[in-house]
Amino acid sequence: MRNVGILTIHAVYNYGAMLQAYALQKYISDNYECVVDIIDYRPYSIYKAYDIYWVDIVRDPRRFFRSLKRLIFSNG
Repeated sequence: MRNVGILTIHAVYNYGAMLQAYALQKYISDNYECVVDIIDYRPYSIYKAYDIYWVDIVRDPRRFFRSLKRLIFSNG
């Protein structure tokens, strides 16, 4: 039995990305008799955009404002 790895950015605030990763894993494992692993790729440039989320305001307002300040005054 072969091992297959799916490199994807799926842990985002988007259920479609997770569903697509799961569907591809299920399709490959069912049709090709492989052991399929999903590799969650998390580049900083993508997750920087998710650093501020509305739930953060409610849970920890100080963290939210620190993140907002870092986002505004960052060079990149």
